[in-house]
Amino acid sequence: MLLIGLLAGCGGGPDLGPTVEVSGKVTLDGEPISESTVWFSCHRSGTEFNAKLGPDGTYALSIPDVEIGETYGVFIGGIEPGEDEEDEDGNPKATIPPKVPAKYLEGSTSGLTAIVDKESGLTLDFELTSD
Repeated sequence: MLLIGLLAGCGGGPDLGPTVEVSGKVTLDGEPISESTVWFSCHRSGTEFNAKLGPDGTYALSIPDVEIGETYGVFIGGIEPGEDEEDEDGNPKATIPPKVPAKYLEGSTSGLTAIVDKESGLTLDFELTSD
C-alpha cells in the first residue's frame, strides 16, 4: 500500500502548455530580409526563442509551454556565429549585423508583437518599414 501511495504522489511536474509551431516571413519595405534572425520574447517566463531567416525571408520555430492568447515581444537581430565559425586567426566570427533599421534590433523599441492565439499552424508575418 505504501508503494502505491508513493507512486500516486509522484506526478510529472507542473502541467505545461502546448508547443506551438510558428512560421512566417519578414520583409523590409516589401523585400524579404535574409542573413538575420527573428526573436520571440516571452514576457511571462523571460525566455526567448529564435529562428534564422531564410534567403526568402521565411522562418519556422517551435515555442514550448505556450499559454494560448499569450503575447510575445518580437525583434530582428543578427545571426549568432556557429561554434565552428572562426576567422583566419581562430577567433569566433562576429555577429552579422542585420540590414534592418536600428529600432527593430531590440524588443523594447521594435514595436513588434505576436499573439499566439491557437495551438497549431500559426503563421505570423512581419512587414518592417525603413521609416
